Amino acid sequence: MASVVLVSALALSGCGGDDKDKDKTDDDPTESPSASTTGPTDPGTELELGQTATFEWSPNQRLTSTTAVTVTRIDQGPKKDVQAIKVDPPLKDPKLYYVHVTVENKGLVNLGGVSALSLPLYVDDGSDILMPAADVRLAFSPCPLEKLPAAFGSGAKKNLCLVYVLKRTELKNLSLRASDTAPAITWTGPITDPVKPKTTTKKKKRTS
Repeated sequence: MASVVLVSALALSGCGGDDKDKDKTDDDPTESPSASTTGPTDPGTELELGQTATFEWSPNQRLTSTTAVTVTRIDQGPKKDVQAIKVDPPLKDPKLYYVHVTVENKGLVNLGGVSALSLPLYVDDGSDILMPAADVRLAFSPCPLEKLPAAFGSGAKKNLCLVYVLKRTELKNLSLRASDTAPAITWTGPITDPVKPKTTTKKKKRTS
């Protein structure tokens, strides 16, 4: 049974991260210069699923690289998955979402080993709080928590999945906070409903 720990929510008017988080160097690759061949996406841009945003990603204080993020699909977790996870602190009737993204390194910095949780990608549920991805401590097969490969230099791509757990509220959009002060880049689109059991119907025999 997977265990999920919800990290602190981000107020819309607050900062996007903690200096302590940025100081973690367990997975930090060697620092190298950054370069960009693609301009950043304007803050406040509204995108649809499948479209790409480019921004300067600084997963910690020593690394900054131009990065492209594409939100490809949003799935709502079925009831059996909600029942299979332990949420700390406990939530009553939580909503579970799996957000599938593609990350591409557009700069020259090796981002190898960086956790998917470092992406500044939040769920907007219409309140004044942006919810970060949940920290799945154990392998959760529908949406496993991953790190970028050890070698993740210029041109490298990786498909990732992020788990979001909301307290009875519905997902409105995905917000990328490329800066603590600039408006977020957002994605909207259809949410894939939980898989429903297939019903079989018997075909009527034709009579000659």
